[in-house]
Amino acid sequence: MSALVTTDEVKAIYTTPKTDLSAFIDMADNLVAEQLASQGLSDTRLKNIELWLSAHFASVGDGNAEIIEERAGNSDVRYADFTQGSSSVEGLLMTTYGRQAVALDTSGTLSNLGRRQARFTVV
Repeated sequence: MSALVTTDEVKAIYTTPKTDLSAFIDMADNLVAEQLASQGLSDTRLKNIELWLSAHFASVGDGNAEIIEERAGNSDVRYADFTQGSSSVEGLLMTTYGRQAVALDTSGTLSNLGRRQARFTVV
């Protein structure tokens, strides 16, 4: 599958100093092709998901931290630290872009990625 989005389209929703986003777009395209293309989603929806996934991967690649906690009294802000893996927020939920991709996926495939399946054995 060839990429559904371009660098310019990704830069329309995500500001980055990088000029080449092809690696991030390729990751998103692979994920869409392998996990979502067979789920009955429209081509337009797949393109929108790929766009937000591309921005997600680029954002994580840039090391951008998202605010994970804010307080008004005595002003306190906590940021997710993507580079050290100390964030309690994982996977696609780490960024606004990833959360938007999950929201667009009406098949539920993205929200289940990486989850372990429970296995019960009766003795």
